[in-house]
Amino acid sequence: MRTGEPSTFREMLRSVERDRWIALLLLIGLVALLVSAIRQLGVGIPEFPASSAHPAAAEPPLPVGQVKDLFSVARVPRIGAETNLASPFYTLHFQPPPPKPPTTRKVELTYLGHIKTAAGEKRAYVLVGETLFIGPVTSNVVADLAVAEIGLRTLVLTNRAAQTNVLEFDTLKRVEVPVP
Repeated sequence: MRTGEPSTFREMLRSVERDRWIALLLLIGLVALLVSAIRQLGVGIPEFPASSAHPAAAEPPLPVGQVKDLFSVARVPRIGAETNLASPFYTLHFQPPPPKPPTTRKVELTYLGHIKTAAGEKRAYVLVGETLFIGPVTSNVVADLAVAEIGLRTLVLTNRAAQTNVLEFDTLKRVEVPVP
């Protein structure tokens, strides 16, 4: 810190107290600034230019015969424009192609158990949506899903692509099958 420089704000204020003419100049500047700001607040109302236009004459009333035409349906414009008409704003060129029909569908399957016949052949009970399917091994349950293996708690289904689906006992499972 150099000598002669005030180190704190208090020391700066003490130097202003010693030099009364600096304090007086600051006070005069603040008062001039305050007076200038007060003058520019704009207390008066602005003056508007005088109107030179003369009021227009009243329009004549409508004859009674024209009142019916005023409320006729023919005078009301149509809101919606007709579509698919020949116009520069409509074309069939940019129409998307029709969607392709779906190739698969979802089916809800529930394995309900199995029975064993007197000959020892097992038959599975499968709820397909709302219908009940009963069939042995290698029988088609739905579309190309065929019974591969019947177990006590599980049923294994396979399709032609050798994909397997395992159905748990009394559990709903959604399976995608090809559309016939």
